[in-house]
Amino acid sequence: MKPEVSRVAAAGRWKRLPVGRSSPLDPIAVGTPNRPVGDDMTGKISTALPLVPSDEEIMFPGRQHPAFVIAAGVRGRDADNAMWEIIRTAAPNAQRMSPVGPGFLTLDAISQVCAALLPTVRREAPELLTDERLPEGLFAIDPYRVRQIGVGHLAEAVTFAVTRRISRESHHAALVIDRIARTILEIRRRCASFADGLTLVIPGLERWDRPSLRCLYRVVLLAEPDDRLSVVATAGPASVDATEDDPLARIGPARERFFARLTATGMVRATDLPLPAEPAEPEQAPDLPDEHRELLLAMGDALVFQNYERVYYLAWHALDRAADAEERAQAHRLIGIADAQLDEFASAARELALAAGLTGDPAFKAHLHYLRGLIDTKRNYNLDGADAHYANGLAVLDADGAESVEREVERAWLHTGQALVNTLRAKAATDPTERQRLLADAFALEILAFALVRETPGAAPAYLRHNLMANLTFLLEISKRFRDAVGFWRRAFEPYLAGDSKEFRTSFDARMGVLLAKAGERDRSAAVLEEARTRCQASGDRFGEEELCLKLGFVYAAAGELERAYHAYRDGLRIAHGLREADICLEALSGMLWSLAELGATEEFDALRCAVLRALPGTTVAKRLGAITDGEALTQALATAGIARPVPSPTLRAYIPGVDLEGTPTQDFNRYLIWSEGALPAALCGHRDQPMNSRGCP
Repeated sequence: MKPEVSRVAAAGRWKRLPVGRSSPLDPIAVGTPNRPVGDDMTGKISTALPLVPSDEEIMFPGRQHPAFVIAAGVRGRDADNAMWEIIRTAAPNAQRMSPVGPGFLTLDAISQVCAALLPTVRREAPELLTDERLPEGLFAIDPYRVRQIGVGHLAEAVTFAVTRRISRESHHAALVIDRIARTILEIRRRCASFADGLTLVIPGLERWDRPSLRCLYRVVLLAEPDDRLSVVATAGPASVDATEDDPLARIGPARERFFARLTATGMVRATDLPLPAEPAEPEQAPDLPDEHRELLLAMGDALVFQNYERVYYLAWHALDRAADAEERAQAHRLIGIADAQLDEFASAARELALAAGLTGDPAFKAHLHYLRGLIDTKRNYNLDGADAHYANGLAVLDADGAESVEREVERAWLHTGQALVNTLRAKAATDPTERQRLLADAFALEILAFALVRETPGAAPAYLRHNLMANLTFLLEISKRFRDAVGFWRRAFEPYLAGDSKEFRTSFDARMGVLLAKAGERDRSAAVLEEARTRCQASGDRFGEEELCLKLGFVYAAAGELERAYHAYRDGLRIAHGLREADICLEALSGMLWSLAELGATEEFDALRCAVLRALPGTTVAKRLGAITDGEALTQALATAGIARPVPSPTLRAYIPGVDLEGTPTQDFNRYLIWSEGALPAALCGHRDQPMNSRGCP
């Protein structure tokens, strides 16, 4: 099979296939080569299965020109006024936003957009202000509500995950950002005043908080060409006058890196337009918490929303107000966590070491050793270095000799770190005896850690217990004791289902569904996952639903129900396409191709393959599919071309890379632990700092 689709089609080797009943689009020309039937080809797919999606259902909506333009180098009231006069004469329905104050307050900037649009909404689409009349998954546009989301404290479990495990937890923030963006788009579509389009004019973009910038980018990303929605912004320098060791000095580099990510997407264009500098205007004093403890809590909330510039801004004030070395140490810890989330691992290590040198609290010092060990384990893949940090933390506690809840909790966390190192070494071990010994040691360490906090009250020990039970389930799964893993997961977490948290139930079922499938209980697995998907639909969590579709595709394929697998993967593609989640789109396409290949649906396979070649030219997946040649069995052709059969992550993703724009992990750590064999290559650690392009592929 040749990659030059149009040339082969012109040679008359291709015939036209009908588009499936589910597609509302015009028929497209797709081709089927005269391929000999291989062992895995059992004939055409049944008429009950929709045929291939159209090109438009695969590619992301494109624009001839970027719809988000930044005039860089423009700063000052006179310059902004001059830009506004130019834009308002040329752009349809231009709406000028108020400038934001200092401090990068989470979601403060996007709330200004909501406030600017609110008068029009009240006149022309008041139903958008009433929750019960909103479309599913959309919430009201009340600007006060949007702003309050950013300043309120979030669920402790999310905060613990970020500050305790340096985990990238953006699912909660992604849901908020996606819904704000869709609400703004709904305003454009419902308000008669914006029927001809809408242009948002934004001065001083350099002061916008990072979550608001994500909202603004997502509005543009989700907009269809017919929306005629665009953003024009001015931006002055992002750097701040500060010494090298000052937290404020990190704001400029962090901001420049994020703006570089935005422009790399192809949806945002930055144009240098340096104008003469204007005299600096007096700045409004930022609204900051009064107490040092509240400053630290605000830093933690900013970390959860990945609002790193605010973390550094608050850290400067926290260090300035610190009454003693202990308070300074707490601030340096949070700076180090922000550095680690930005992949500045050397800087993170320096901050954590500085905090350890300041504190006289053995429990806190042990915690800092744990964090450094975790960075070496999960980010640097330096297992020897991680072991040393965990051992140093335990030595600190042993030397102190005193007993307290805090010390026991820290000792337990250090043992979980050691257990993870042993698990990774077991994965890399080639000798079966050594592998089993390392896994047994990991089990023993996790059980020892659990015993330390089994009856300890409080939110932090409770979070640790949940983490330990999840770790033990992983170890059972890694050891291929699937039925034991199912039983342990159920016994460990079913008592918490009585709390009637739909989010917790969905996470529980998503994990249980994969475990049941691996234990051979595929009918129960599918039922559990379908129920979880229904729950996501009811709550408007489409990020969770798209992942559950992939899990269902895997389960149905493993059970031999290939048509259902195809349906599930295609649903996943449809949802991910609407969310502009490129990585899920590619996984869903791979699943669809494998389902068709195993069904022996030759015509549909080649139709889908050609649709991908047309829709995603120049991408890695298109190059691989284009290399497939005649005469191979379909499954062998996919394997040879490097189109991997998708396997699900054991849990729902904690981060949404298409929304958080912080780089995509080059390796799903959980997926590696349960599916891969051998050591995790050091080259796969860290994050791919390359966003998806406007076609949705790297």
